[in-house]
Amino acid sequence: MTYVERWWLTDYTPEIYVYLRKLERRRMNFQSQSPQVHHRGRLVAFISAVCSRMDFCTLVQHLSVHFLDFFMDSHNIAPEHLELVALGCVVVAAKAEEKDCRNPLNSEISKLMGNAYTLREIGEAERAVLHFFRWEVNHPTVAHFLEYFAVFGLLPYDKPFSRVSAEMLQLREAMKHQLDFFLEASLKDYMFTQMPASMVAASCVVSARVCMCIYPYWSTTLEKITDYKLEQLVFCTNQLLMARDREYAKNGPRPQEFNDYYAVGFPYYYDIMALQDAESRHEDRRAAWWPVHSSQYEV
Repeated sequence: MTYVERWWLTDYTPEIYVYLRKLERRRMNFQSQSPQVHHRGRLVAFISAVCSRMDFCTLVQHLSVHFLDFFMDSHNIAPEHLELVALGCVVVAAKAEEKDCRNPLNSEISKLMGNAYTLREIGEAERAVLHFFRWEVNHPTVAHFLEYFAVFGLLPYDKPFSRVSAEMLQLREAMKHQLDFFLEASLKDYMFTQMPASMVAASCVVSARVCMCIYPYWSTTLEKITDYKLEQLVFCTNQLLMARDREYAKNGPRPQEFNDYYAVGFPYYYDIMALQDAESRHEDRRAAWWPVHSSQYEV
């Protein structure tokens, strides 16, 4: 998938980004009709654990879940076979991202699972996933786009307007923690699968800037880089912010975010909520997501 390491630092960044957006628009339709959706949370955790144990990168984790979501959307899988299918998705994703992580052997996967599945079973699950996607496995995910957008998430002229100074916040480290949180949140919630990955990635940046009280929430630089206006990101941004609110209400802030949470608080995204009110008047929000409104991305 990643044909050039750190492609966003090359002379071909705009062309590669346009290509990724075209790939994004050519993905198959997602119907949100999986009979196994109630197992999804467990399977996402399972995939994350396998990727962690195998030392796979974040791109593999997100691509694996992406494959699983679309595969389950079109199949009625017996519960006892769900983890095997998930393993097939992990194997395909790892091989697709072979320049970003080591290429796994099915024997390693089998050993990791305590030989619960034979090499033949894992191979058959891998082939089933490949055949379903017709061997087209170059699918850009939220993680792929966020790698690029994160470079511009915090710029030299950005100023936090919270009660905490930039020195105390250690802005760049705080930005990384925020983006990591929202990237993980986008993986956990099924609804984000329905949205373009680039839109979710851009909304992760907006959400991080909102929570860090960096104004403007969405700069002209970010608009130019992503080709998204803030109004297009309102709904997704608010879903991410609400996911953060739910997480903090349930478990409290993570240790690295504790000081930021209590010093800044959350009353700063009211203008984002106001934008959502305007956006909600659209009769068909999904039509505003697909295709992306930009002539430069027309195929």
